[in-house]
Amino acid sequence: MGADSFTVTQTAGTYNSANVATANTVMATLTSGNFTPVGTTLASNYTLPTTASGAGAIIAVTLTASIVNTPTMPYNGTAIATLIPANFSLSPLVSPDSFTVTRTAGAYNERGALRASELTCPQSVTPQNRVVDVVHRGC
Repeated sequence: MGADSFTVTQTAGTYNSANVATANTVMATLTSGNFTPVGTTLASNYTLPTTASGAGAIIAVTLTASIVNTPTMPYNGTAIATLIPANFSLSPLVSPDSFTVTRTAGAYNERGALRASELTCPQSVTPQNRVVDVVHRGC
């Protein structure tokens, strides 16, 4: 039995959970067609397993936040911007997940009406399956 070996060709499995915090095992279903004997190995000498399992992990998706819908304000001598949830876009957000960003203030890069072209909104959110850093320039 020392030199016998198989190549397993199964490329798909299932995690025990779809969520980052609880996905810790992956299981694959195997059929005889998933085993290729290597060299002089005879598959008939073995009872092949029908499943395989082991440790696994799902890695959190890093989201990027953008300011959208071009927030505007009348000139008031400050660079403070008032924002609403519709001013934020998060991507790549996995369907059907959704977020509402509740940050209500940001800062334009200039307080002058002709030079203000960028809006910065510092805030961090870390939900269960995503990592969000909402500090963006050039929105």
